[in-house]
Amino acid sequence: MVYRGSQIHPNVKYWVRPDVENRIKSGEISAYFNSRVLDIGPDFVVLDTPRGSQRLRNDFVFALTGYHPTTIF
Repeated sequence: MVYRGSQIHPNVKYWVRPDVENRIKSGEISAYFNSRVLDIGPDFVVLDTPRGSQRLRNDFVFALTGYHPTTIF
């Protein structure tokens, strides 16, 4: 999960948020906060993270852009 904010947004449904947070803590979900996607390839993504650029092996991407998407992306 790649998110530009520093934490899961407070408006996430109250019954969903604990499940996601627990899966992040257990390592079932890798979360990259304060980060953004720079590139998407056939089997990888490149992220801009606080630790610098990271290239991750990846099978697919869900572009969950929110209610008002930024269409330039």
